[in-house]
Amino acid sequence: MNKPYESRYFTRTPKLPEGYLSGGYFSEKNYIRRELIGETAQEVAKALAVGRPELTSSQFRRFFDYAKIIEQRLKLLNNWAAVAGDVEKLRAFAAEAKGKRKVPEIFYEFISANVSAITDADSFCKGFIEHMQAVLAYFTYDKPKR
Repeated sequence: MNKPYESRYFTRTPKLPEGYLSGGYFSEKNYIRRELIGETAQEVAKALAVGRPELTSSQFRRFFDYAKIIEQRLKLLNNWAAVAGDVEKLRAFAAEAKGKRKVPEIFYEFISANVSAITDADSFCKGFIEHMQAVLAYFTYDKPKR
């Protein structure tokens, strides 16, 4: 039986949480905001899990792995300017994947919102990477391999 919000003719379009990342990644004490690892990460993961076309764990993981490679380069070079362009490429890669219908619109919106929120090495490593890791973990929980 169809879920109440789905039918043969209508499927709910998933959305990111209201005000997503409007407060940035950090609290006033410069720690990652707890909800970005907890409830917000869960909400985002659930929205990503119902998007169309279907987002697979391996597609999501490919973006996370690319972000981790950037993080390693940043730690090696200790120069934000040297990797800032690579961070922006995440948005371009998500746009390409969306255009080829490999990922849903909401995944592109997720990547785009996060790239826009990244302003320096700390927001990338201590904010984005930590948040994305939590979202990926909840996504894998919500959408286990078949």
